[in-house]
Amino acid sequence: MPKRSNRRTRSWVARVAVLAAVFSLLAVALPASAHLVAIDTSTPCPASTPSAGFTDIGGFDSTTQTAINCLFAFGITKGTSPTTYSPNDTTARWQMALFLIRQAAVHGISIPAPVAQGYTDIGALPQATQDAINQITQLGISKGTTTTTFSPLEGVSRWQMALFIYRLGLAAGVALPDDPAHNQFTDIGNLSTEAQTAINALADKHIALGTGGTAFSPDLLLTRWEMALFLTRLLAADAVPAPGPAPLITATVATNGGTSLVLDVGDTITVDFDTDVAAPLAGTSIDLVEALGGTSVRLTCGTNVTCVAVDANTLGFTVTAAPTLLVAGDNSVINGVGIIDALLGILGINGLTVDVDSSLLTARTFVLS
Repeated sequence: MPKRSNRRTRSWVARVAVLAAVFSLLAVALPASAHLVAIDTSTPCPASTPSAGFTDIGGFDSTTQTAINCLFAFGITKGTSPTTYSPNDTTARWQMALFLIRQAAVHGISIPAPVAQGYTDIGALPQATQDAINQITQLGISKGTTTTTFSPLEGVSRWQMALFIYRLGLAAGVALPDDPAHNQFTDIGNLSTEAQTAINALADKHIALGTGGTAFSPDLLLTRWEMALFLTRLLAADAVPAPGPAPLITATVATNGGTSLVLDVGDTITVDFDTDVAAPLAGTSIDLVEALGGTSVRLTCGTNVTCVAVDANTLGFTVTAAPTLLVAGDNSVINGVGIIDALLGILGINGLTVDVDSSLLTARTFVLS
């Protein structure tokens, strides 16, 4: 009797061992399909994220539209025009640099003052773009295509995207371990060790998804709609909360009877926020751009304008030195008060990112940088 019991015990143990082996195999196989499931982005990008006003994204699913609107809400993208995002365009490396440095700030990363990193092929780009390229290099997010080139006009491939976002995530303190048991992609073996680690770690975090089965398609160029998805997933992995509502502003111009539709000495621009702002300090400035003509001028407190806190929410900029901003032919007039068509940034006022109450305008809107 004891011998029979011993055989039954051994048989039971053997069956358990077989089952354990089967479950172990299943546990390794599961991530292949799991790599097709994205991380939940509802914390940084809830379904209630307001529309950015882009008219060319309506053909995409709600998740993609929300991602694009979310990047706009965070100030990570500004669109290719006030009403377009160009979602099917390839993401250029210079665009990626701007996306990354803006997102780095959203993650709370300290952004260094830009220092030239020796790239010889970025000099023709706007200064803000050059700064972004240098800054992401300073942060270790990019290493350029060579020690002296960034190749800003080239498209971003999926493997380059993985490296950029992986390095940004690490800089933000996001845990991105690579579990070798879950490495399912069979088409990345010719990439550098760092690139393979980045792809696998982002897949484990459900930030970078495969393109089907065991494929990652590392050499495919990344579109702007795909980039929006990747960036918002990193926001989710870092548990970044959704941005609060952007403070609304209105800007009006009151002339003093000088040249019609030109900013003259004595003219006042009043900027009204829906939240409290600090009293204007010397150096606080606003950039105004005449939309159709493209003429621009910077009004700076203590330099060419006198700045006065009208009330807790309102700053008045009164011109003291005549600028050259002509608004004739492209300004809206509401109740006799001119509304400057384009206001490209409020600088130095509590670091506010501003949006515009477009209901005050007649067939015109402000364009914000």
